[in-house]
Amino acid sequence: MPIGIEFVKVLLGEDFNSVYEQRKSDDEAWFIIPFSGYQVVLRVNNKRNFISARVPGIAQLTNEYKAKVLEKAMELNYTMILGSYSYDPDDGELSFEATIPTDDFQEPWESYKALVKRIISVAMFTGSKDGQALREMSYTGKWSESEEKPAQADVYKALVIPIKTGIMSAKDIATEKRDELLDLLLKHSIEPGVDKVEDYPPEWQALIRERMGGGSGTEI
Repeated sequence: MPIGIEFVKVLLGEDFNSVYEQRKSDDEAWFIIPFSGYQVVLRVNNKRNFISARVPGIAQLTNEYKAKVLEKAMELNYTMILGSYSYDPDDGELSFEATIPTDDFQEPWESYKALVKRIISVAMFTGSKDGQALREMSYTGKWSESEEKPAQADVYKALVIPIKTGIMSAKDIATEKRDELLDLLLKHSIEPGVDKVEDYPPEWQALIRERMGGGSGTEI
């Protein structure tokens, strides 16, 4: 399968317009997707058969709060279904990366399309939320949910679109994170009137209505 900037733009469609090719070879290509003050480094490898999405530069851990931030990052890793934070002791950089193998797909184009969007969405959502709080913690030594919220357009690309199109299932979200995610859906999709509850897949419709206080959710 050929990989290059045009392939990735077609793959992502209109959901991710700002995509820049960093470098490529016959078997691998790297792309940059800017979002909300960060960037996703998308890596597509057709020789070793994997795709990864990395958010570099979440924090630089060079002061007395390093141990606290790393402890919190490890705690967050245990709540994640896909991806994890990692620390580079050489330069003190804290980053987030999610990687998925691609060698078992029977329908390469559709599988790539769904999986690439899904992995980018996970990286964007994590970098925009917990990543900002970890960066603040690296300065203060205290953990608190970041008051600086992701831009609405970024939330819509990273969260709403994958859920509406069925790329992100409720089964992919850790139970303790689900209410936070549903609150973001309400704020950026339902309450502004951009979407209706009925626009979402049935499993999400039930959870959204339950969060709104209008009924019971479904078993996931």
